[in-house]
Amino acid sequence: MHHLSEVVEALAHQAADKCWVRIMQTSEERQAFCDITWSGLQSAVINFSSFIKNKTADVNGRSTLAYLATSDVRCAAAIIAAIRTGTRLLILSSRNSVDVNQGLLDTTTCSHLLYGSGYEQQASKLSGLLPGLQCHKLKAYQDYFETVGCGEQDNSSHEFRSGETALILHSSGTTGRPKPIEITYGALA
Repeated sequence: MHHLSEVVEALAHQAADKCWVRIMQTSEERQAFCDITWSGLQSAVINFSSFIKNKTADVNGRSTLAYLATSDVRCAAAIIAAIRTGTRLLILSSRNSVDVNQGLLDTTTCSHLLYGSGYEQQASKLSGLLPGLQCHKLKAYQDYFETVGCGEQDNSSHEFRSGETALILHSSGTTGRPKPIEITYGALA
C-alpha cells in the first residue's frame, strides 16, 4: 500500500517540472499567477518534514501537531509531510473560538501548534491556556517551496499501519461542541 507522500515523491521524479497547482500572487503593483511544480511540492514536503522531525517529534517519534492558518498550498504540503513523518495533524478551523480550539487540542493531546499570519493572538491565548503547548509560526509559502539542496534531502518515511491515525479533522459544531474526526492511513492510501 502506497501513501500520499510516496505518490508525490514519485511524481516529483517523473514529472518534476509539470504544474501541480497554479496560485495567484498579488503585490501592490500587480497580480500574477505562479505555477508550483511537483518538484516544488516535494521540496515543501521535505522542508515541512524536517521541521516536524526537528521541532515536534516526541520521544516515540510521533506527536500531534495542530495547524491553524489560511488553507493554502502550505496546508497541503503540511498534510503530506505529516503523513510522511507519522505525525498526527489536527486541522483547526480559523472560525473556531479559542475555547473550542482549546478543547480540540486538549482532546487530541496536541502539544504543538503551527499557526499562520493573522493567528498570532489566538496562538498566544491558546499557549496561555495550555501550558505544554508549543507554538510555531508558519513561514511564507515561498520559504517552503524553495528547492531543497542535495545535502538536505530526507529519504526517510514513516512505516504506518492502515488503522493508525494520520489526520484529525473535526465536526462543525452545529449540534454541540466540535468533536475530533480521525482519518486513518488506510483511508488515505
